[in-house]
Amino acid sequence: MDKQTLEAYDRLTDEYFVRQERFTHSYLSELEFLLKDIPLSETNVLDIGCGSGKFIEHFYNLGLKATGIEPSTKMIEQVAKRYPHRSAWIQMGSLPHIPSFSDTFDMVSVFAVLQHVPRSELFLSLFNIKQIIKPKGYIVFSLPLERKDLNEDARDKEGRLHYPYNTNEICLLLEQLGFQFVKEFNLPDEEGRGWSWSLCIMRLMHEKSVPLDRIDSILSRERKTATYKPALLRALCDIALENQNLVLYESNRVYIPIRLIAEKWILYFWNLFSAPIYLPQVTSDKEEAPSRLRQTFHSIQSKLMTLDDYLDKEALLHSEKLIDLELQKEMNLFLNLWEQTIIKGPIKYSSDGELFQFDPKRQLVSLPIPIWKEFVLLESWIRDAVILRWAEEIERISKNSVRTGQAIDYLMMGQNRERKQGQLRELFLEQSDLSCIWTGKSLHSGNLDVDHGIPYSYWKNNFLWNLFPTDANTNRLKSDKIPSANLLSKRELQIREHWKKLSQSKPNQFTFEIKNYLGKYYQAKDWDVTLFAMYQETAETLASRRGVMQWEGV
Repeated sequence: MDKQTLEAYDRLTDEYFVRQERFTHSYLSELEFLLKDIPLSETNVLDIGCGSGKFIEHFYNLGLKATGIEPSTKMIEQVAKRYPHRSAWIQMGSLPHIPSFSDTFDMVSVFAVLQHVPRSELFLSLFNIKQIIKPKGYIVFSLPLERKDLNEDARDKEGRLHYPYNTNEICLLLEQLGFQFVKEFNLPDEEGRGWSWSLCIMRLMHEKSVPLDRIDSILSRERKTATYKPALLRALCDIALENQNLVLYESNRVYIPIRLIAEKWILYFWNLFSAPIYLPQVTSDKEEAPSRLRQTFHSIQSKLMTLDDYLDKEALLHSEKLIDLELQKEMNLFLNLWEQTIIKGPIKYSSDGELFQFDPKRQLVSLPIPIWKEFVLLESWIRDAVILRWAEEIERISKNSVRTGQAIDYLMMGQNRERKQGQLRELFLEQSDLSCIWTGKSLHSGNLDVDHGIPYSYWKNNFLWNLFPTDANTNRLKSDKIPSANLLSKRELQIREHWKKLSQSKPNQFTFEIKNYLGKYYQAKDWDVTLFAMYQETAETLASRRGVMQWEGV
């Protein structure tokens, strides 16, 4: 749960306690109807974020076994003080990590809680809720609708997070986890604060979502001596988003180049190994005795100071135009070491070697197609869960000398976005007829912005073909919206012409990046036509999966 939100509840406990006791819960009869076929004495209900415990007491009085978990210590103290008989039903706990229970539940309620869960913890929270619900059991959750009183960080005046999740977005994710939509209510806010609430009921129809369960087992249930398993899963998420066309489908498995996975790992570990604080990645990785991987990294870093420098040379290496033979040899050895680490580590030991397989002849890693589909459909949710677990592992390995939040900061770093945009800005200004990619308006140094066509917040890359010259005012209007298929079609000729100019200015890097994106569909002739079709497809499917607003232009 969001730390700042929890601090607000602890600080204002008296006020929130009184407000929760005042609520009437007009939908309780509907929930009682859901449980009518279960003997009362056998019905087991859990309320997450139970607050004062009023909801639990209602069901307890009906004869149900009702339990609550509450993250605020101050709230739990108030319960003990004002309604001591409720204390036996409530224990400390919060999302995403739910306490262990001896039994599963017929219904789990999450009222006015999910909006307080950061985006990085949402998937893991819902997944863990699913683990404690009985087959054919229910999850009931509520979300506020269209709050207008929040600041730009989605926080209210008291500092509580109210992340603007869409009800359909949550329902779709739960459906991926095996739930079936039952019913939705729109309810007025009982305090008349200017917004309404959506209350949704969903039922667990498929006890096992086998692919997701196997992914979760790698993260949470297998023995951990390093962070390499989350690193592998994160790479698969990124490949599912950025490099699907490099993946081969054969029989019931997909095959991915081991070199591609290694290149993803270098992106992640570069910032971890160059951080000003020591972030150990294996139990034997000590500051006084660094791992071999870290030592090799520092050797490369002594020649290529930044991640951007390395990626520039990597593009030359792929194009076979890297002139410095000694550096070429060292980079190949560097990549080979990462590949061997992946093969001998997470590939070999995840699920006892049954999930992933390595084909040494073709240098390909394979996994079952059903599991790959989960990465494609849920890449953003799985990535967030993976990064959180990775950060927690760093804290564990460091024996708490590094906190989870610190580790997340470095795990979320990518390339230097500002540096890349600055370089492109200079390149764009060299053009005599520079115009806005979205409007055609003439551009100059005073009104030029460099825009990520597909926003960086949804696709954390600096691919040249995703960076466009745009008018500063237009860029502010576009903000973090993904361009619609209709807008892209209108601007197709301008976009393809822009790409051709970039390919001439930076041929090695541009070609390397589009080959990694287009994969088997890359052809030297008419590459821009293929690239546009794939770019339009990516923008549309990404907007659909994330449920985000699209931009139709000005």
